[in-house]
Amino acid sequence: MIPLTLSSPSLNRLVLFTSRYSHPPFLRNFNSLPLIHRKFKPLFGVRCHASSSSSSSFTAKSSKEIRKAQTNVVIDEKLTAIRRLFADPGVGIDAYIIPSQDAHQSEFIAECYARRAYISGFTGSAGTAVVTKDKAALWTDGRYFLQAEKQLNSSWILMRAGNPGVPTASEWVADVLAPGGRVGIDPFLFSADAAEELKEVIAKKNHELVYLYNVNLVDEIWKDSRPKPPSKQIRIHDLKYAGVDVASKLLSLRNQIMDAGASAIVISMLDEIAWVLNLRGSDVPHSPVMYAYLIVEVDQAQLFVDNSKVTAEAKDHLKNAGIKLRPYDSILQGIDSLAERGAQLLMDPSTLNVAIISTYKSACERYSESEDKANTKFTDSSNGHTANPSGIYMQSPISWAKAIKNDAELQGMKNSHLRDAAALAHFWAWLEEEVHKNANLTEVDVADRLLEFRSMQDGFMDTSFDTISGSGANGAIIHYKPEPESCSHVDPQKLFLLDSGAQYVDGTTDITRTVHFSEPSAREKECFTRVLQGHIALDQAVFPEGTPGFVLDGFARSSLWKIGLDYRHGTGHGVGAALNVHEGPQSISFRYGNMTPLQNGMIVSNEPGYYEDHAFGIRIENLLHVRDAETPNRFGGVTYLGFEKLTFFPIQTKMVDVSLLSDAEINWLNSYHSEVWEKVSPLLEGSTTQQWLWNNTRPWVIQKLTPHLPSCFSTVLSPSKILFRQSPSYQVSTFLLNHVDMSLLLSICGREGWFPHLGPCLHASIIKNPEFFEPVDADIHRNALVVWNSLLSLYVKCGKLGDALKLFDEMPVRDVISENIVFYGFLRNRETESGFVLLKRMLGSGGFDQATLTIVLSVCDTPEFCLVTKMIHALAILSGYDKEISVGNKLITSYFKCGCSVSGRGVFSEMAHRNVITWTAVISGLIENELHEDGLRLFGLMRRGLVHPNSVTYLSALAACSGSQMIVEGQQIHALLWKFGIESELCIESALMDMYSKCGSIEDAWKIFESSQEVDEVSMTVILVGLAQNGSEEEAIQFFIRMLQAGVEIDANVVSAILGVSFVDNSLGLGKQLHSLVIKRKFCGNTFVNNGLINMYSKCGDLTDSQTVFRRMPKRNYVSWNSMIAAFARHGHGLAALKLYEEMTTLEVKPTDVTFLSLLHACSHVGLIDKGRELLNEMKEVHGIKPRTEHYTCIIDMLGRAGLMKEAKSFIDSLPVKPDCKIWQALLGACSFHGDTEVGEYAAEQLFQTAPDSSAAHILMANIYSSRGKWKERAKTIKRMKAMGVTKETGISWIEIENKTHSFVVEDKLHPQAEAIYDVLSELFPVMVDEGYRPDKRYSTSQRFIPSCREKSRDDPLSSSSPYSILGIDPSCSSSELKAAFRAKVKQYHPDVNKEGSNSDIMLRRIIQAYEMLTNYSRSEIIEGECLDPFDHPECEALDVFVNEVLCAGKRCSYPCFKTASHVFSCDSSGTARAMSQGHGEDYRVQSAVNQCPKNCIHYVTPSQRIILEELLDSMLDKPYDCSAEAEFLYALIVKAKFENNRYQKPSKKQPESSGKHVDWF
Repeated sequence: MIPLTLSSPSLNRLVLFTSRYSHPPFLRNFNSLPLIHRKFKPLFGVRCHASSSSSSSFTAKSSKEIRKAQTNVVIDEKLTAIRRLFADPGVGIDAYIIPSQDAHQSEFIAECYARRAYISGFTGSAGTAVVTKDKAALWTDGRYFLQAEKQLNSSWILMRAGNPGVPTASEWVADVLAPGGRVGIDPFLFSADAAEELKEVIAKKNHELVYLYNVNLVDEIWKDSRPKPPSKQIRIHDLKYAGVDVASKLLSLRNQIMDAGASAIVISMLDEIAWVLNLRGSDVPHSPVMYAYLIVEVDQAQLFVDNSKVTAEAKDHLKNAGIKLRPYDSILQGIDSLAERGAQLLMDPSTLNVAIISTYKSACERYSESEDKANTKFTDSSNGHTANPSGIYMQSPISWAKAIKNDAELQGMKNSHLRDAAALAHFWAWLEEEVHKNANLTEVDVADRLLEFRSMQDGFMDTSFDTISGSGANGAIIHYKPEPESCSHVDPQKLFLLDSGAQYVDGTTDITRTVHFSEPSAREKECFTRVLQGHIALDQAVFPEGTPGFVLDGFARSSLWKIGLDYRHGTGHGVGAALNVHEGPQSISFRYGNMTPLQNGMIVSNEPGYYEDHAFGIRIENLLHVRDAETPNRFGGVTYLGFEKLTFFPIQTKMVDVSLLSDAEINWLNSYHSEVWEKVSPLLEGSTTQQWLWNNTRPWVIQKLTPHLPSCFSTVLSPSKILFRQSPSYQVSTFLLNHVDMSLLLSICGREGWFPHLGPCLHASIIKNPEFFEPVDADIHRNALVVWNSLLSLYVKCGKLGDALKLFDEMPVRDVISENIVFYGFLRNRETESGFVLLKRMLGSGGFDQATLTIVLSVCDTPEFCLVTKMIHALAILSGYDKEISVGNKLITSYFKCGCSVSGRGVFSEMAHRNVITWTAVISGLIENELHEDGLRLFGLMRRGLVHPNSVTYLSALAACSGSQMIVEGQQIHALLWKFGIESELCIESALMDMYSKCGSIEDAWKIFESSQEVDEVSMTVILVGLAQNGSEEEAIQFFIRMLQAGVEIDANVVSAILGVSFVDNSLGLGKQLHSLVIKRKFCGNTFVNNGLINMYSKCGDLTDSQTVFRRMPKRNYVSWNSMIAAFARHGHGLAALKLYEEMTTLEVKPTDVTFLSLLHACSHVGLIDKGRELLNEMKEVHGIKPRTEHYTCIIDMLGRAGLMKEAKSFIDSLPVKPDCKIWQALLGACSFHGDTEVGEYAAEQLFQTAPDSSAAHILMANIYSSRGKWKERAKTIKRMKAMGVTKETGISWIEIENKTHSFVVEDKLHPQAEAIYDVLSELFPVMVDEGYRPDKRYSTSQRFIPSCREKSRDDPLSSSSPYSILGIDPSCSSSELKAAFRAKVKQYHPDVNKEGSNSDIMLRRIIQAYEMLTNYSRSEIIEGECLDPFDHPECEALDVFVNEVLCAGKRCSYPCFKTASHVFSCDSSGTARAMSQGHGEDYRVQSAVNQCPKNCIHYVTPSQRIILEELLDSMLDKPYDCSAEAEFLYALIVKAKFENNRYQKPSKKQPESSGKHVDWF
């Protein structure tokens, strides 16, 4: 049935309504969504705004204008009568609105409530009538335009709702009434939302909305002719169909009520009441519901219903559920009583009529006026009642629960659809026969006959809506209902549309089919085909969970849109389980206001269509069940959904223009018809209808098969394709292909995977024609054998081994090829035991050939099959087949794959004849067994012979170069490939890139990649892994992102490579996004990927997630254990690492050298010296693993951390290997940490000798000297480092915030938020001190954030004295006394004066900080004072200890280093160049000049040092540095200043960029 066009009230208003009221937690799955647009709203709330390209003219026309034949205005007596009532006492209105609904907002209503149909004559299910004193108008949607034109008389204006320029009913009535008008409605017939919207619209024109509680004006004029209210009895809906009992439903509902903060709910929707109570009725045509209201409180429930309908059985059913019966008409009294008792009522304003909600509001206001009553009645109690009830307005929780079907409901729907399909098959078989007999059938006759066929089915109750039976132009009336007096006859020359459904005891059906009984026109076929394409597109849609239905609507319309066509109704509606055929909240419609997401368990219709007014209508409808979809990936961890068909009935194929369909669409139709036959045909056993079903479900031969066949074969296929689509009366022999063509077609089916559609059809053809395919004579015997073997091969290749065995047993003729095919099938399906049983039988009978041997050798590809390979080898020798090249090639391949390389070589050497496959097999085998050099030698031998290599041979040779990293040989092979012109083949290019990458020449690999004419997934993967393995991590990440953006299929190898290299210097955010990619692509079971995840998380600081990945791994290898042990060690969890090692050994996982390296590292971090030594011994003695230098380094580090320097030195002396730089660096690092100068100097000297270019020795020794205050020694070390041209990379720290990376060097002041950062540090420092932090002050020269913490921490790292005591003044001193004291302290402790003072620098800092705290000076102000006399302005000179100038010989030097930043340096008359090094925007350029100076004549100086240094510059031009005592002292000051300003050096290491670009693809 057509989806309801949701036409009122406005969905935008409903969205606002949801935000107006709070929602309880239990509705979190859908409480953020707009309230569902209930399907049965009056049409006064919809307006379609014209686009810029649309006409904005008013399109409403009277029936007189539409139907030219009618010229006289009809005087409508009903309108006259109702207008008389406008002036009656208690009425007093100027307009009256009559909706289609009853008091329950039902779509289908009892005849006695069809007021709008009575007053207007229009019988469509959706519409709103508005009657004023002089006008009458009716609004309906596009489904009913043509029907309304026919049924309305000229007194009515037809308003085509949804068309551009058509006002809504509320807008229209507001415009046509004089100001101050009164608009009357029956409040029982309007939902609260609809009434509120109407009220707001008309109030803009100063009109008043009047609720007529006590009178319905249509009822008043209808009087005695009005039908009686329905009185049929209620029945119980069996639990086996309902799936959940009433008690459980009520318990769930009550929990939701309480979660929402309410104490009761009132339900008026009839299908919701029937669903909750597991009851069904017959009050409403086509819907198994009864008129009733239901109030559910937390401790009781009341059903307001006509008691005469309730049977004794139903009463017991309700009593057992704790439900009391109340009269139907007493609902308002029940609401009033709830308010009086203080009940907080949960109400859905989109479905509940305004009479109920107004009554509740009025009662609450009335009962809360009296304070006495409030104290006695409105009290908190256990049932949730409150002192001030106001109502909770939200979507009914029942609608969602009802929409998601349980297993019993789904099964009932499936069963009822199959029975319905059987009834339809009988009906359509009858109808086609009658039409072909030229029977005179009307549309009503057809509908009645369909009802008869359906009524014969078990469990049939009623139709689910009025059958739409439309021939020709009537089919274009979307909701056409044929009437006996006006319907048309079924015309065989016109399209016939039949939309029907049924109510069964276990389910509800709804199906539409459009057919032609003769030959359709090209236009009809095109339109039908495009509707079918839309139907298929929606059926196959896969979408993420949470997708609302309107998103999918375009799927069904797209094909029509391509030729400028469309349809005026929604594409899909919800369907109840043995309930209403139209059900919310879900829908698939072009109206985007319904944001309800489709969920697993929902049922929707799929019914695109197309209608040409006054010509024809087309619609194809199936019901679909929403379910989880199997997708290879799950992007973002989201579940994806798809559809499962519930409707199984043929679609007429002669209506299809096959030229418009793709192969996939043809396959869908064939597959669907195959399912129809399989599911429905068993229900038609023994009837002629089964033949009708077969005729209409037979698959097509795929039209696009022809391009895959030889040209001579296409002429044979064409007539068969046509005959497949003919009526079943054809003779099979006229269709039959010859033996060659049949064999070829079977082979193509097996290769292309067309078995499900074409294979059974061909098999049936062979069986039905024994005279052609059974061995009558010798010629037919040979031909039949070919066909039967081809058919057997088809079944085997398509994985139908069981069917293949049945066929093998029943074949009329067999040979050794037949047995080989079955044997291959066993091995292909890994049924090895059965296969070898057959082989034994074949060998016993002598019925085997060389193909038999090659088949068995093809599965011998692991060491376990080595013995089998040797047995087959012996059998080949005994049978003489060893001389066959194909057998020899297979033997070589099998031996190498089984690891028997010697035997493989032996077979090769014994072969008398060899082809290119032979050479390639042995070369590949050698390389697979890591005998790369042997493989290359054999390749060279092959090139010198008569057999020329092919592409596969070259690939093997390149693999040998990659494995042995022989780049020269690889380049020679590259030259050969270029010479022979095959270097541009994709596989060759990929192999070349792999070879260059593994040989360390990533630049050459990249050149090949960039020059490729075409790239595929393999080549992109190769270059990505190459980048990753050659240290280009950042480039690898960028390339990986490009792969994703290009839609390249990412496999587990790529992800593993990325995880292995990309996360030492990058953010955890990117790693987690890659983890989500792993989950989406379902790589979670891949051991290598999981190992990469463990490493990634641990390196990024997230040990918890590393453990989670490790514990969830379905399979672990030794790398997994090593990775987790290393993660514990990396995070300092030594004991956890040791415990995991014990677990590893318990599970008999053999440790490796990497395992012990991580364990020793862990012992080093937690100080387990004895355990570390024990592990080193265990490694050597128990596991026989020879320690590497890294293991010894860990022992030295472990001893060094414990302060055992001499033991560490002794351990080094006792090593069985010569110590390398790593060992000496570990010892020197420990000395630096503990300040051991003696051992440190020894280690440094050894390190100088081992690695003279390493900066580690110089820096570590400099740090040792700094910690001891030996600045001169430090200066010598730094000079030595500079003289040798050794540079040190500046350390960098960084943090990622909101996808942006912020990097810092020591005491960085260049960051734009530096001030704020230091302020935060100032606040954190006292907290750190309180937690026990004690700073290491040996290397610290600046504590910028300490002063602000002084008063917050007793244990200040600088001093426990106050600023006054530091300066030696009284707190009451004057400003001049303060300044004099400051200058005196500066003179006392300045390094230029107090040259022997070891603490002069620290004291000077304290003095500056104290002065800052007691004055208004800030550092920026002091720095800006460009004073050169330190004793006149001591503030400046004191700061110049930290704020230094760069001084250079400048123009007098032959090395113009300063020219690299010439615009920064300024030169005086003597040529000396100067530049400030701090606070300057070009600090990096200055430092670059310093680093490039070969003579060390550029220095950081303070103003007091400048004069002395300038005197030395001339002498420094001829030698690196002056060795005088004065120069030594000056150089120490300079180096110290440079050390303190080292934070301004530009890092040579590439700084990490923001990772924001890494997540674009997410």
